[in-house]
Amino acid sequence: TTMVGYSLVQHTGAFFEYLPDEDAAIRDTYLKYRNARLAERGNQTNTIWDAIPELTKVSGLSFYDLSRQLQRLSLQLIREHPFLYLKSVVQGWIDFWKAPIYWQPDLLRVPWLRSAVNVWAQAGRLVSVAGNFLFLGISLALLAGRRVWSRLGVDIHWVAAAGLIWTTSVVQTLLDHGDNPRFLVPLQMVVLYVVARSVWSWRQTRKRAIGWGE
Repeated sequence: TTMVGYSLVQHTGAFFEYLPDEDAAIRDTYLKYRNARLAERGNQTNTIWDAIPELTKVSGLSFYDLSRQLQRLSLQLIREHPFLYLKSVVQGWIDFWKAPIYWQPDLLRVPWLRSAVNVWAQAGRLVSVAGNFLFLGISLALLAGRRVWSRLGVDIHWVAAAGLIWTTSVVQTLLDHGDNPRFLVPLQMVVLYVVARSVWSWRQTRKRAIGWGE
């Protein structure tokens, strides 16, 4: 897409200094903004969005041509430094599961209401994080074989839901390393659905086994 170049820089910007001198104008301009971002926040996430105006100026490229150029440079860096890219990918994948809270409590003017909503939000995040860990654990348990699949109620619907989650977790981190947790927000309830369904199926299997034993 027209945004791939800007997304990939979220990965490759961490090692942008390895670009050759022939790309010094873009390289050095980005590094200036990256260093400022690191000093301010401790990471280079979303540096590109501050740097775009000056990058278009020093490169003479339009917004879309600049994205294509950054895509080319990023793919070059990924080929030359695959392990640095892989490290960033793994970090983005881990971040994907952190279930952040997106809200602005200061907009609530009533103090007791703000406190109550904050408790509710934190409780919701706790449920989401627990659900994410259980989902990963259940996915790992499937490696034990078909007997576990049956106990967890794995069928075409289960595979479709879990497959969508896993595909999203991988694709998003291959292309971007910014606010990765936001990509799970639309699928958080799907995660909880898979976990709830698996736990219910496991409990039903246990009950049947106990009944047969009696």
